[in-house]
Amino acid sequence: AAAGCGPFVGQYLEKLLLETIAPAIRGSSSHLQTLSFTKVDMGNKPMKVVGIKAHTENDRGQVLLDLYISYVGDVEINVEVKRYFCKAGVKGIQLHGMMRVILEPLIGDVPIVGAVTMFFIRRPKLVINWTGLTNLLDIPGLK
Repeated sequence: AAAGCGPFVGQYLEKLLLETIAPAIRGSSSHLQTLSFTKVDMGNKPMKVVGIKAHTENDRGQVLLDLYISYVGDVEINVEVKRYFCKAGVKGIQLHGMMRVILEPLIGDVPIVGAVTMFFIRRPKLVINWTGLTNLLDIPGLK
């Protein structure tokens, strides 16, 4: 079921980049008014759960799971700032960390769980493969 969520997460992130993040960046500096995302491809590689621990000592009407997440993604995001003829982007992301999943409240009817809460217990390791970053840093006001 979780693997089937991938395309929807990708669609959400693409919409977030184009409709929320890009306008916020354009509004943050006169130097970035011509910024646009020219390519947003969240890739096809799924996030993997490489380890799982269920906390069984818990009797508070909840299920506690710790998932060790590993994502080596083929993400490709390109950005352009036309005013400065600048192109940059991201070609690949890695994310590794322990994610806590809390299923509560447990209910006696389908869907069995009232809510799902997910968060990283500690800051995950994030590696971003940037392209053209030095071009971006040459824009006035971004040093």
